[in-house]
Amino acid sequence: MTISKVAADRLYALMREKGITSSDVCRELNIGYPCFKAMLEGKQPCFGKWQRKIAELLGIEKEQLFRKD
Repeated sequence: MTISKVAADRLYALMREKGITSSDVCRELNIGYPCFKAMLEGKQPCFGKWQRKIAELLGIEKEQLFRKD
């Protein structure tokens, strides 16, 4: 599943709010930044496991973070 622009914006806002960097997310997902960027641009799927890990890192429910607006 690709994530929407709204979900990507929500992700970045929460990362800023909680002081979590892109590097932190990449490390948690065990991926490189180009892969993370492609995911946020909708060029690569955001797998369910990745969604769960990102949500846990941010301390938010997966459904709340990746809801379809």
